[in-house]
Amino acid sequence: MRHGIIVHEIGHALGFWHEQSRSDRDYYISIHWQNIQRNMQYNFNKMSGRTDDTSHGYDYGSIMHYGPKAFSVNGRNTITAKNGQAIGQRQGLSAGDVQQAKTMYTACRGISTG
Repeated sequence: MRHGIIVHEIGHALGFWHEQSRSDRDYYISIHWQNIQRNMQYNFNKMSGRTDDTSHGYDYGSIMHYGPKAFSVNGRNTITAKNGQAIGQRQGLSAGDVQQAKTMYTACRGISTG
């Protein structure tokens, strides 16, 4: 298994959701439902506003963001960024991922994140 996939899955274990599942995602990306494998469409559902955190900017570079052809049934894009940004990197945590982890794991304890 590749490093980026492992980091992505650890993100889930830490409580991270897919970036493209944010409740406000339609401002930033387009989902092309007709190109997604039917049995994988649940991966593209939006989270309710009660369960996701939209307090930080949309992170196109998040390790938790799927790539443009994720679960494609026909080789075409399943996700496109409305501003043309690249999505779906698996190199490592983005600055936004790090900030989100700090927010999730220090705010509830009153620890300063500097």
